[in-house]
Amino acid sequence: MAEKISEAFLKLASLAEHDGSAPLNTLDGCWTRQIGKQWWVAINGHNEARPASSPNGASKELPFQVEPFHCYVEFNGWPAGILTPYGGTLAAGEAANEDTLIAAIDVAISEPRL
Repeated sequence: MAEKISEAFLKLASLAEHDGSAPLNTLDGCWTRQIGKQWWVAINGHNEARPASSPNGASKELPFQVEPFHCYVEFNGWPAGILTPYGGTLAAGEAANEDTLIAAIDVAISEPRL
């Protein structure tokens, strides 16, 4: 039985493609992206852990690296989750949850390419 790929991860892949960043394994490190004013993600498309970095290339000073094929998520500068193609853990508050992340990604995809 094939595992279903998570909707949020698929949307992030679509956003990376929209931005011209796909395939992510061709980048030196993680692909990072500010999504709207509240969300920030770092996706590792490599077979080994990689450090996350800010959109300007500066270190986020995270005390860990993003695991292979994982996505680290922040909401308003706070850790909000770790996603994989097949699931993960994400904040479940009123403002920060999977539905609001997906909605923010949809808005970013509808905007002109970065």
